[in-house]
Amino acid sequence: MELIASTDNPFGGTVVKPEGLNPDPEAFSSQLRHSLGVWRTRGLKVVWLEIPIAKAQLIPLAAEAG
Repeated sequence: MELIASTDNPFGGTVVKPEGLNPDPEAFSSQLRHSLGVWRTRGLKVVWLEIPIAKAQLIPLAAEAG
């Protein structure tokens, strides 16, 4: 499975590229779970996730994932 597109920053985190978020809630949820697992394994401590208003249906899924 492909990671959600993001850019690591010098503060131990990664910034998600909002234009790369899959608008399908089921696909987004699976991709987010996978990406979070990989990012944790890499030792990242925080994920900055900006969700565009056009993809607002993803907000509850992101909140549920932590």
